[in-house]
Amino acid sequence: MGKFIKRIKKQFFINIRRVAFEGISLTVVLSLILLLVISNIFRAINNGQSNYSIYQSEQKSLTEIEGKNDDLKKELEIVSSDEYQKLLAKEVLGIAEPGETLYSIDEGVSFYEVEKRLADVSEVESYSNWWMQLIGL
Repeated sequence: MGKFIKRIKKQFFINIRRVAFEGISLTVVLSLILLLVISNIFRAINNGQSNYSIYQSEQKSLTEIEGKNDDLKKELEIVSSDEYQKLLAKEVLGIAEPGETLYSIDEGVSFYEVEKRLADVSEVESYSNWWMQLIGL
């Protein structure tokens, strides 16, 4: 019976060591798996945040481009209208419809030059008493 108890004790300690080793190895493996899962979740969150900021900036630029596109469509609609074509023909080509008279304005003379010719300074006798002339003295 003494040998039997010694054998049971020996087997008991072997089993305890085996369970302890298997438990430790299982704990290490599960810890590594958990660490990988957590790191992947963290990476996915960071990628999601950066992708969302890229998405927002792309949405903003898309909105701006759509606004410019709408403006260009309106401009195309105006330019392709018959009224604009007639106005363009009158201004650029000098073409008039029957019964209309076109006038040409000399663009070489500015308003300032015309005003200078009308106000001849040599005719004015004196600027010193202008305020007296203004009130009639």
